[in-house]
Amino acid sequence: MGETSSKAKLVAAVMKHCRETIKTKKGKRTYARYKKIMVEQTITMITKWLKQLPNIFELFAYTDFVKPKIKRFAFPFGPDEGNAIQYFSNKEKVHIKMKLPTCTKPRSRKDWEWIEQELTTPTKIRAKIELALSLQPKNPTLRNQKLKGGLTHFFLQFPWEYPKTRKKEENGQVLAVDLGLKKVATIVIFENGKQISHPITIKLKGSQYRHVERIYNQIVGIQKQLAKEKKGKQTKRSKNKRRGKKKALPKEKSSGRGIST
Repeated sequence: MGETSSKAKLVAAVMKHCRETIKTKKGKRTYARYKKIMVEQTITMITKWLKQLPNIFELFAYTDFVKPKIKRFAFPFGPDEGNAIQYFSNKEKVHIKMKLPTCTKPRSRKDWEWIEQELTTPTKIRAKIELALSLQPKNPTLRNQKLKGGLTHFFLQFPWEYPKTRKKEENGQVLAVDLGLKKVATIVIFENGKQISHPITIKLKGSQYRHVERIYNQIVGIQKQLAKEKKGKQTKRSKNKRRGKKKALPKEKSSGRGIST
């Protein structure tokens, strides 16, 4: 409605829109959610508060008071076409040219600059990179990692594309596993329907075996209790049927004689 609206208009708008529908025996009825006196008092309080405020005041954003915390940060450079990052890789090093801000709140192009750096590829993955389709990786992803000391470490994750491997053809071998109680499992390998290995058994120790046996006995006890309850219900039903038949009266036999008038 605005600050310049009259008090009567504000009260009428609140009383009109803030209503509830209640079902009664006669039908649905609408009632005002708040009393008129309460609405008038709140409007007077708000108008006094607005008059006390200065004419010019600064508006604040949510992030000015509460700083958001990102646990797992990931910024992919996949859609970039060399405007934010440029790189070249060989077997031993990766030359990176990346555009980074010079201040905490960049607002123009002057606040950004290109920074060059060379990264050495670890010796563990050099052999794997040679198997890739190309020595040049795809666009990286910027991620963060929290160290043990509490500091946050940012790093670039480069992916390489590898040729698709075909599934190995089946050689007719089957691994058969038989689960048991005293023995956890018995494993045997078959090839073309013939056993080609000795049975391998996995046994339990004393305390482990007793624990499994206790659980098995509890399951058996529960199954027996359920079976007894099921039988009891069936016997009760059969007894009730028999009692119903005994209580039913026999039908009267007709004499076959007519009544003369």
